[in-house]
Amino acid sequence: LNLLISIMGRTMGALGNLTFVLCIIIFIFAVMGMQLFGKNYVGK
Repeated sequence: LNLLISIMGRTMGALGNLTFVLCIIIFIFAVMGMQLFGKNYVGK
């Protein structure tokens, strides 16, 4: 049981890092999309 809990803890740490990196990538693409296409949606 102790081994299982320690493995789950390490997995959650790795998933947290992966989630953080994915959020940064999505944020960068969102900012790029607003810079490229944002003016097409203003005022509609």
